[in-house]
Amino acid sequence: MLEIIMIAAAISFMAKAARIEERSPLAWGGLTALYCIASLALPLPLLRIGIAGIASFATMFVCKIVQAPR
Repeated sequence: MLEIIMIAAAISFMAKAARIEERSPLAWGGLTALYCIASLALPLPLLRIGIAGIASFATMFVCKIVQAPR
């Protein structure tokens, strides 16, 4: 039950972060959901959702660096 709440919080956080960065909240929320589903293969019960959220945030950070004007 707690993992479901954590998944919803991670998706909501990334959608709001995407909206602030003027990116597609639906795409980033979907990507975070995919990371959370993929992280279910990890044997660490609560830590895996945190890892998925951090991976999603890191992906957004890398995309921002790559697309930054030089």
